[in-house]
Amino acid sequence: MAILKRKISFIAAAKSCRRTFVGPLIRGTGAIPVERPQDVTFKGEGQIVQIKNQIIIGRNTKFTTIAVGALL
Repeated sequence: MAILKRKISFIAAAKSCRRTFVGPLIRGTGAIPVERPQDVTFKGEGQIVQIKNQIIIGRNTKFTTIAVGALL
């Protein structure tokens, strides 16, 4: 990094940047905080009642279609 003529920045999970001890260290390096999908998930309403032949059936859910391999 010392011999390059351009600025180099690192990325870090935004969740880690909010931690008490690690956060100031990460921010001190000038890292760019990045929000990860798995860190902003929340429990949804309803329940999955059946998964058959790559089709997901839910009861009282807010999703209409789910792609194969998607995270719920």
